[in-house]
Amino acid sequence: MPANPKVIRLGERFEGLKALRSGHEPMMQEAQTYVTPNRAEFRSTGSTTSTRNQDSTKNLYDHTAVWANQMFANGMASYLMPKSDRWAYLKPAGKPSADLSDEELVFLEKLSNRVSHILALPSSQFYSAGHEAFHDLGSFGTSVTYVDRTGPVIAFRSCPLADCYFDVNHIGQVDTMFYRKYISTKALIQQFPEVVNVEGFNPEETTQKHELVYSVEPNKDIQAQHNGKVGNTRPFVTTYYLPALHHILKEGGISYFPYLVPRWMVIAGEVWGRGPATTCMAQIRVINKMVKELLISAEISNAPPLVAEEDSIMLPISYGSRQILFHEQGTNVPTPLVSGSQPQITLELLRDYRDQISRSFFTDQIIRDQKKERQSVIEIQDDRSQMLQQIGPLLARMETELLAPAIEQVIDHMQDKNDPLFDEMPDSLSEGSMEIVFTSPAAHAQYASGVGNISGFLQDIAPMIPHKPELLENIEANEMFNELARMRNVSRKIIVSKEKVEEKAAAQQEQQMQEQQMQQLPQMAGAMKDVAQARSSDPEGMGELLNM
Repeated sequence: MPANPKVIRLGERFEGLKALRSGHEPMMQEAQTYVTPNRAEFRSTGSTTSTRNQDSTKNLYDHTAVWANQMFANGMASYLMPKSDRWAYLKPAGKPSADLSDEELVFLEKLSNRVSHILALPSSQFYSAGHEAFHDLGSFGTSVTYVDRTGPVIAFRSCPLADCYFDVNHIGQVDTMFYRKYISTKALIQQFPEVVNVEGFNPEETTQKHELVYSVEPNKDIQAQHNGKVGNTRPFVTTYYLPALHHILKEGGISYFPYLVPRWMVIAGEVWGRGPATTCMAQIRVINKMVKELLISAEISNAPPLVAEEDSIMLPISYGSRQILFHEQGTNVPTPLVSGSQPQITLELLRDYRDQISRSFFTDQIIRDQKKERQSVIEIQDDRSQMLQQIGPLLARMETELLAPAIEQVIDHMQDKNDPLFDEMPDSLSEGSMEIVFTSPAAHAQYASGVGNISGFLQDIAPMIPHKPELLENIEANEMFNELARMRNVSRKIIVSKEKVEEKAAAQQEQQMQEQQMQQLPQMAGAMKDVAQARSSDPEGMGELLNM
């Protein structure tokens, strides 16, 4: 039977992606050994399983890198996507928030809250998948998360990096993914019942593992340029196939790329990312070797070898605690062999290397040492803002490749499911695109300069106000209030709308005018009374005076 040309092309493409990753695999395998020993091994790519076959921790003597990577993942998750607070909102692209109406602001806040609610649902598993993604980013520099939009609730699943092979397009975005997994014969038949008819497949071999590859590639059909959702207009094509049997099980299309592939740092010309573990891998190897040697040295110091003259010890030789060793009368007593090692020097080097590893994973920024003196809340917030500003440029890629695509996937899924919230969308927002504004603690640290500028300006002019109060007339208090509320991500529910503020100001102005008129009424009444009395006493003179 001639080979299927599609299978041949898929196989060649798969081998090409393997070759693309091959240069990074030794580095990623070291990271798996010393930083994340519970992850799948990259050296097992040619075996029948992609999981750990043996305990990798038996060669791990120091856990500094493991701890540092855990703190890195915890810090990134808490600073970029805290579950307890909304960390992003939506707004029309190219339109400042100050120019939006209250109706638009209320809808956008409802939509942002709805997205945050969906991401926080237990069935979506977004936060657990995100935390696992930061674990992979710290150790390997790349992570892969699968997005499942087939159910009523969008779901996020972390994928073993050892089983993922991908490529990017001309602008550096990941648009091709080959994900392999090894499943049993029973599971393969349950997912694809027609596999029993494939030549070479034996349904009776229940213990055999089969390599199943799921590929997602850009659709080269010209109709796919319209990004449709049916037939050949869908921008991506999907394929399930068995490389060993050279058979395609299922072909189809998809209207979205179902993987999130954030990378910590990408060197020009490369596809795979590099993480903090790559920066300090030399120190990780050295400290692992140093701790191993230190343990051996401690063992030798605690139980050193004995030096004795030939034929001076009587058999049997007993060696251990609370044992008696007999020797010939007149011979020298066996003495321990002192190596002369100095473990304190090794301990000093260990502290230095551990500090270097911790700094490479930014744990010195994530976990700030508390000062001995008492600090105010403002001082603590300033310290945290300074820390987040220092690592802010490194977090921008996480927002671009992980958080923003996740929010876009949620909104697309809501539209596909005809969420009733979109019925409330104002007509002014139905046309045009949306953009995502991040309000996480890390994003707020970048806005801190704006808040600080306003606060500093007010402090600068405060001494001048008592001497020249009219300076306050140069400040638009309402605009400054709204700007600070936006920078602090204050909910629109507790901010009075612009229309209400204007109505209240108009009502107050009208009331003031009425009060002024009421105050002028007694004066006008007195004047009219005087005129009446003057007319009655001297009508002709008053007439000439008044020109009447």
